[in-house]
Amino acid sequence: MSSGFQRLLPILPASLALAVAGAAPAAAADVWTADPYEARVTLPDPEPGTPVTGGTMACAAEAWTLTLATRIDAIVAGATGTARIVVPLGTFEAPSKAVPAGIEIAVPRAALEPLMRSTRLSIGFAGGTDEVRFPLAGSRRAITAAEALCSKVEMPVANSVPLTPYSSYLLLTRDLRRSDIEDFVMSTADAPRLRAGMVEIGEGRRLLFSEMCGSTWYYGASGCSLIGYAPVEGKDAAKPEGWRIVYETEGVYLYVDPDAAHEGWPDLLAYAAAAPTEAMRWTWKDGSYALEDDAAPAADEVPVNAKAD
Repeated sequence: MSSGFQRLLPILPASLALAVAGAAPAAAADVWTADPYEARVTLPDPEPGTPVTGGTMACAAEAWTLTLATRIDAIVAGATGTARIVVPLGTFEAPSKAVPAGIEIAVPRAALEPLMRSTRLSIGFAGGTDEVRFPLAGSRRAITAAEALCSKVEMPVANSVPLTPYSSYLLLTRDLRRSDIEDFVMSTADAPRLRAGMVEIGEGRRLLFSEMCGSTWYYGASGCSLIGYAPVEGKDAAKPEGWRIVYETEGVYLYVDPDAAHEGWPDLLAYAAAAPTEAMRWTWKDGSYALEDDAAPAADEVPVNAKAD
């Protein structure tokens, strides 16, 4: 409640003041409510019959944590282990742990849209019998508002692909992606934002990258597409025909791994922009980059929580 509103409250008629004061808790008990200043959402009251008395969901560094408040003396079987987040649009498993008077659950980013589109939510724990149920009224508005306040992961600069809207290669990549740009404009009625960058490898090897952003509807959660090109032997590198596509993905922070290479081409490490906690390794194979089956832990590759140099 704002301080201005509090100053006005004493001069209201007693009956009206009581009605206003009682309205906020009732509304909060029925719908998901976003904090106006922090990336945090308060859940409505859960259905009775479990040790859980309430819940909040908060976002920090693009990661979401759902905290369930429990009775002080409550013991929830399976609370430390795996939680099951169940909505009509899907079931999501997530790491969970018991904390003093509560349970913390790391909410998968893939669960956010189903949470916002569904009408009911239930949470259970592997090895336990308790099932907590919440309504989802107001979840889209609340989660969207909290996400706008969520802090971003600060990625390091070292070994990153140097994308910039001021690159001297921007005109060339615009020509390379001319049909992509035309399709984007036709579908969205808007112009995309472009960035470009060159990675010099040596011995005649170079990688030209082009990023195109502008629509989460068109390109998914990140709103961006990234394409990498390698030179075509014997062709003019100043013209589009002098390049061929060797890498393509959507919405990533991209790094060159200077310590790993295949056939003279360095491995690439891609971190999903929506949740940059795990690296996807791309290796050169049969003339282009291919995604390895196993993802590499972020901590062993690029310190994603370090501040930019």
